[in-house]
Amino acid sequence: MSSLAGYDSAEINSLIWMYLAVLFASASLRVVWRIIVAMCGTFIICMYDEVLDIVHRIEAGPHDHLLPEWPARPISAHPGVTAPIITARFDTACPERIGEGSLEARELIWGYEAPWAPRQLVFNTRLDGATKPLWCDSMLHRRCLIPCRSFFETSDTETVSSPKTGRPIKQHYEFTLSDGGSMLIGGIWQNDRFSMITTEPNVDMAPIHHRMPLIVRPNEVRLWFGPDFQNLADRSSVRLEVLPETYPGQQLTLGGL
Repeated sequence: MSSLAGYDSAEINSLIWMYLAVLFASASLRVVWRIIVAMCGTFIICMYDEVLDIVHRIEAGPHDHLLPEWPARPISAHPGVTAPIITARFDTACPERIGEGSLEARELIWGYEAPWAPRQLVFNTRLDGATKPLWCDSMLHRRCLIPCRSFFETSDTETVSSPKTGRPIKQHYEFTLSDGGSMLIGGIWQNDRFSMITTEPNVDMAPIHHRMPLIVRPNEVRLWFGPDFQNLADRSSVRLEVLPETYPGQQLTLGGL
């Protein structure tokens, strides 16, 4: 277990669940995958063309609302899936002014490959764990943004009856911004992979889970790509709408592991 040195219990727990997901990752068991993810493991993506439009709006200047109209069917992404994200064309360790041509849309796979175990992914990265070997280079040089319409989280304690088996399962919740605005989540990337940054929960998230994605508001994009990105750790001013998901898996699901 020496190869796991430097990683906390939550990240190791995430890897254990990922291993179980690999064992059961058939199309008929996608619902199981949604339920057993330990931290944020599902979000509703923006399509590539939509992300291109968001890039152009960010480069043009701060906007309160970046997202186009909602698609007819929301599409959910899970670890191991390719999703469009926003990356800087410059080294984020040497930030430049954000303007035309400074950002780009890329389609990358959600989850870094665990160096200590084949076919296992680490898809959440703690902001306060940025110095860990797996993350430090990416956190310094390759911060990114993950555009999405909402994300899902599983309750730490609350359970409901499974509509299929009747057995108790963890309650799943959907989170959107309370003002209906754009949702950008901080991330890091390397080669063809990206990971979602998490931070301490705010008042809306704390009753449900002990971590939350690092939500970056449109007027904070420059801060996220700059040297003082750690100042975004406190998300207490970001208010979220929280809705219980009555039946996990209602969204059209992209292929994963």
